[in-house]
Amino acid sequence: MKKISITQGERRFLIAWFITWGFALFVNLVNVRGEISNNSNKIFLFTEGNEPQTFNHQSDFYPFTTFLEDNGQFNGIFNSFDLPEFFAFSFIGLAIVFARKVW
Repeated sequence: MKKISITQGERRFLIAWFITWGFALFVNLVNVRGEISNNSNKIFLFTEGNEPQTFNHQSDFYPFTTFLEDNGQFNGIFNSFDLPEFFAFSFIGLAIVFARKVW
């Protein structure tokens, strides 16, 4: 059986990939909002996070979630991102790098 090796570029891609999605999971578990408010609108940079996450997955999957409310409130870049999304995106990142090598 041949040893599978990854290049420096693939290694950098995986590090950036896991840092991005690890940060998304962190801001949702710790409830880092990054709230900016002006007169009438609230903008959450990272997540809306009304209550701490309890690993009860909601019905929406991360890229298909509601980013804007009807009142103009932005819910954050990583709104409702938790463990199922983290595992799915981790698998996708590993598949991008290793699928060609194993195939």
